[in-house]
Amino acid sequence: MGNGKLTLQLLALLAASCCSFDMDSIRTESMVDLVNSHVKMPCDSSKLHLTKLEWRCRGCFSISSTKETRIAILENDSTLTLIYPDRFSIVRESKGFGLSVKPTLTEDSGVYFCLVNGREEPFSAFRLAIQGRVLNHLPFMTFDCFRRAVHSWQTSYYEV
Repeated sequence: MGNGKLTLQLLALLAASCCSFDMDSIRTESMVDLVNSHVKMPCDSSKLHLTKLEWRCRGCFSISSTKETRIAILENDSTLTLIYPDRFSIVRESKGFGLSVKPTLTEDSGVYFCLVNGREEPFSAFRLAIQGRVLNHLPFMTFDCFRRAVHSWQTSYYEV
């Protein structure tokens, strides 16, 4: 019975309804990086007495751009990473606490924001785009010493 209650609590923590704010009215910083990189997003909360910090993402891990996912919480100096604890963590920075993502995946793309001390509007917001690498095969032509054309394929990677 105890495990069922814990499971329900975790499901309640993971499910986040959209907040009452309009994300288009929030100043959002754009960040672009590649898969397998390390991204840090700061939540400049150093001037506040911090009792609770929560990181959420809109559009991450979902085909819906309005669905929110709760990522991590800091409360009473304890952190709890709700999804992918091997990749996401709250880290202390010079201006407060940030969210660290390592290694990044393309499905990490979305709008990340931090909520401080139970406020409903984000304190900081980031539009993160993680780009993958695409394998490209191009026809390639060379000439041998008798000036005969030799056809082959050239393989290369390019960033998207």
